[in-house]
Amino acid sequence: MRSSLQFLDPPRHHQLRRLVSQAFTPRVVEQLVAHITSVVSELLDSLHSSDRLIDFATQIASPLPALVIASLLGVSPHRQNDFRRWADVALAAPGPGAPQEIATAYQRAKMEMAEYMTQIIEERRVEPRDDLISHLITAEIEGQRLTGWELLSFCELLLINGNKSTFHLMNAIVLCFDRYPEALAHVRARPEVLPGAIEEVLRFLAPLKATVRRTREKTLVGGRQLAKDQEIVAWIESANHDENHFDSPEQFMIERTPNHHLSFGFGIHACLGSHLARLEARVALQAMFERFAGQWSIPDVFLDALKGPGPSTAGIMGVKHLPLTWEA
Repeated sequence: MRSSLQFLDPPRHHQLRRLVSQAFTPRVVEQLVAHITSVVSELLDSLHSSDRLIDFATQIASPLPALVIASLLGVSPHRQNDFRRWADVALAAPGPGAPQEIATAYQRAKMEMAEYMTQIIEERRVEPRDDLISHLITAEIEGQRLTGWELLSFCELLLINGNKSTFHLMNAIVLCFDRYPEALAHVRARPEVLPGAIEEVLRFLAPLKATVRRTREKTLVGGRQLAKDQEIVAWIESANHDENHFDSPEQFMIERTPNHHLSFGFGIHACLGSHLARLEARVALQAMFERFAGQWSIPDVFLDALKGPGPSTAGIMGVKHLPLTWEA
């Protein structure tokens, strides 16, 4: 964990981020459209054509990012089911007080993933390929390369955070379209507004509700004095619904402009995979518009708090299952 971008400050943070960010620029990510389209098509083809009810969360939203990330990292096809399993376990990371068997299963899955990714890293050092791991091994900034621990921590970061962000974003989109069917009809009629609709979902139903930070110096925020090394909780959801920043923040407006939400963070720790998450959601929705005609609807669904291993106040709100029906 100490090698992870999430827990580092400059100058090492800047060096690592410059190295890994090369793989996540908008230009590089857009080159993945064909592959993401293929993954989405395979997932949709696996659904029974006669069914008018699917579990969107487990059948589409969960496997899509796991398969895309696995391909990025160079995971062999015969191990991608294992990668999906590790990603599913990561989505349900146990919080404080979780039963011992759940915590043990979580740690076992993390260990299996670490062992497999370590094997890939060592193989790519000897025989590089055209995949993200090979590029990161050879990348160099200011005469420095990533260490083995840093490579491994980045793989874990990508598996967990990259999977979670897309998984919760896609579920949130379906939830919003169910609550506001006129928005779905509008996007169908005008596909060019889809990117803006995704941004409004990110603002309106942010997957990550809050994040934890620690002050580096004594500072004043909003008229309140904070001491050095004080842990604070920054409520992203509150910021995204700030009436001083957004007009009518409680209204879901898919053509809201500007829409400077904080759902992917801000500053030096902003989410590296934000472009990839947006692209996966966009490609998946475009394909779903063709396959799932008419309005979408969701039976009774209850949001579950999927608390991670951090403070309970900074948990993620989302769904574990999302039954979705559509018109014939």
